[in-house]
Amino acid sequence: MKHLRNSIIRMVSAPFIILLAFLLTAFNTTVLGQKVKNIVIVHGAFADASGFEDVYKILTKKGYQVTLVQNSCSSLEDDVAATNQVLDRQDGPAILVG
Repeated sequence: MKHLRNSIIRMVSAPFIILLAFLLTAFNTTVLGQKVKNIVIVHGAFADASGFEDVYKILTKKGYQVTLVQNSCSSLEDDVAATNQVLDRQDGPAILVG
């Protein structure tokens, strides 16, 4: 069942992330004069970050610094803290995808 769920997540997520990467490249997205090169992806409930492995590979090949947040799903507060820790480690502007 987990394999099926991860496959569905990949099918839904990958086209969106590929579109995002295309738009970023096409429009050379900048924030405060800095080119956005960091993408942070947060998985949803009842899943884990491994469901975004294919998306990670696509975006890193395009030159983006991609970080997958691994939430514990123990509480909303813990998940927010994990995401904030990852965002704090970025070396510039980041796009947060959830």
